[in-house]
Amino acid sequence: MRNISVRDFINVTNAKLLCGSENTILGDFKKDTREIEVGDVYLRSKR
Repeated sequence: MRNISVRDFINVTNAKLLCGSENTILGDFKKDTREIEVGDVYLRSKR
């Protein structure tokens, strides 16, 4: 997967940054907390 910045992610998904920097580069995305490793980004779907 291509690494993207938080800013790019916000622009594409209309997400909200709660803390941190928009310049942070995101690595791998996980949707299962049992698979998360250091540096991964956890995605939680809104229900």
